[in-house]
Amino acid sequence: MKIEYLICHHNDADGLMSAINMYYYLKNNKNIDSDKIKFEAVNYNSNYSYLKKYKKINKVYILDFFDKKLISKLENKTDSIEVYDHHLSTLEIMNKYRHPKVTIYCTDRTIGACEFIYNILKINHDNLYKFTKAISTWDVWNKSDINYFFNSCWPLKIYFETINNPVSLYTLITSLSYEEILNQAKLMSTVETTRIYKVSKNYFISYLYVNKQKYKVACLNSDIRSSLVYELATRDGIINDLSPDIIMHFNHIKPDKIAVSIYSKSGVNVLKIAKHFGGGGHVAAAGFEAKNIIFSNNIITIETR
Repeated sequence: MKIEYLICHHNDADGLMSAINMYYYLKNNKNIDSDKIKFEAVNYNSNYSYLKKYKKINKVYILDFFDKKLISKLENKTDSIEVYDHHLSTLEIMNKYRHPKVTIYCTDRTIGACEFIYNILKINHDNLYKFTKAISTWDVWNKSDINYFFNSCWPLKIYFETINNPVSLYTLITSLSYEEILNQAKLMSTVETTRIYKVSKNYFISYLYVNKQKYKVACLNSDIRSSLVYELATRDGIINDLSPDIIMHFNHIKPDKIAVSIYSKSGVNVLKIAKHFGGGGHVAAAGFEAKNIIFSNNIITIETR
């Protein structure tokens, strides 16, 4: 398959909103036809086998994400790769990483990747900005306005990740008002929040060894986005009383593909743990993909690809 532009975005709400902003920029600022733009959702520790279908790409954009393995899969298919990110793991290597085809733009954790992209591309669109701000606020967990955080940002995150299609979301955002979509999102999140709350009570304690370091882990299994489960579980003290070092959430996407999210509960640098298993992220929140998770005698064994 020969295409002009490929947008690889992290498979979460921030990544989706980042893709929407880039899509708007290419269509309206660069006058690129929509049929020349393709999207791929990416996660850490993937083998990216689905990229084999692309033979030649004019330009690649990697949004809210960075992985050298992804670069290696794309470097012979294109002459230009631009990375836009806000993860600490990317910021750490930004000035050390050198590749003739790759340009990295990265900010810190104070804003979401979608807001960083909106700003750096100098997009000017009222509706896009409202959604960008809401998703960015959720992604960096800015609770300075707790009412806005839970009544706008939370429902929109659920809405985005349920639809999970940049073009569909772009069409909605550019055809309906912010208030109309937010009302739809609130209806959707009312049902989802009830389900998430039940899952957030379904936890167990186990232990993980990484480089001879032992961690007490509160484990959560569900098919729900990890940050939502984590937020409810910790907000109501369900997990806090157990005093774990970290929280691990396992989302079984396929029989041999598990998305693992890690959250710090005692100052542990979970980015180091994620990197050990081929992932990335932030000091307080990170993730990776596993082939299998084995629980035996309260010990967690993680098999990666």
